[in-house]
Amino acid sequence: PQPVACLGGAAPSQCRTGDAGELCSSCAKGSHYELNSRCFECPAAPELNMLVGVALLVLFLLASGELARFYRHFACVPVAINFVQTVAILPLFQLEWPQHLVLFFNDCSGFNLNPELTAANCYVEMKWRTFWLFKLLLPVVVAALFGAVYAAVRSGATLGLKCCADGWSYLGLGRALKRRLVPAYMTFLMFVYVSVAGAALSFFDCTKQPDGSYTLDASADIVCYGSSWYELLPAAVLGVFVYAVGIPVVLLVVLIERSRHLYAVTPHGDAIYAYLGPLYLRYRPEVYWWEAIHFARKAALLAWAYFLTTFTLVQAAGALATVVGFLVAHLVVGPYEYGLANQLDALLLSTLGLSNSGINLLAPNQANLVQAAIDSGVDGIAVTLAKPEAMAPAVKAANDAGIPVVAFNSGLQDWEAMGVKEYFGQDEFIAGQAVGER
Repeated sequence: PQPVACLGGAAPSQCRTGDAGELCSSCAKGSHYELNSRCFECPAAPELNMLVGVALLVLFLLASGELARFYRHFACVPVAINFVQTVAILPLFQLEWPQHLVLFFNDCSGFNLNPELTAANCYVEMKWRTFWLFKLLLPVVVAALFGAVYAAVRSGATLGLKCCADGWSYLGLGRALKRRLVPAYMTFLMFVYVSVAGAALSFFDCTKQPDGSYTLDASADIVCYGSSWYELLPAAVLGVFVYAVGIPVVLLVVLIERSRHLYAVTPHGDAIYAYLGPLYLRYRPEVYWWEAIHFARKAALLAWAYFLTTFTLVQAAGALATVVGFLVAHLVVGPYEYGLANQLDALLLSTLGLSNSGINLLAPNQANLVQAAIDSGVDGIAVTLAKPEAMAPAVKAANDAGIPVVAFNSGLQDWEAMGVKEYFGQDEFIAGQAVGER
């Protein structure tokens, strides 16, 4: 959950509906689950929801080999998927998105194989760290599963060679299976990258508290730089280097090392085509490495989403600069082999840029003005509370800085819970009723 989930006020903190726990950093147990840093009401049948999620993941893994082949021949499809995966990052920014957009973002996160969509916490009670570790280990579990299948087939081939001539067919099956499993796993990594890289980066998203300590935004019961945090630090660092940084860097290195054979009509070139084809075939030979650029774009947006969370406009500017930079690079290079794919990607990147420009309109401007007043060291602040949830972090920041805050006109039901000193105004319902009677 995001800082705006905490409405402030005296302890215990007043939380937004569905949020609970220390500093409102978790979701109400049994009734709500977390998805893209927000709390949503549990589905009517959470067990069925989780079973459907698991079944869809299994079906995806079974079909990923065919999907890899599909990627090679239809360049526009992965362009659209990359766009949807990137859009799914937007709800991580500290903004008051319209509800219909939030639901759309949630649907988009399915293309990132987001485990949170299963609403597992509605069915099985898990601590944050348990689910976090599960997300980090998901690629390892899938790799182990694929490895076990391949090892079983290879073992069958070895036994077959010792007992009968049919062993040669087992051996051929093992080779064919390897040519299906490797691109299938590469395709899986392309889909799950945002989820696992985001999980690793979220561990370093900490917020300073009034007592000088830092707590983890994802789970405020974990004090950053404390014993519990250091216990999980190795897994987080490994996740950043293996997933967020490692996947695009390793992909780039592997493609560069094998660049002379990527398009060669030789047995070696044919093997590379079978294993890595989905990653480079849709691009022009001069920019065979462009898939690493897509990973880098997602990594950059994730970094902006998880860091500088108290500076919404800085986040927005950084995200916009990232999208514009990649759009310019795309227009200059034109990486796809087919012109239609280049045009589609440019159009979608432009749409993403406009969406990020809209962040400035969605950003809580009143809260930004209050923060500017705090930074200026004013003696007091007067605000209206038309949107208490958006203003709660700014009011809390003013209180932490020792600056008294008073409210007027709106916020009659919320000002005390938020820690506002005084309220000046009247009941707006009664006032409206009186005006109507005139």
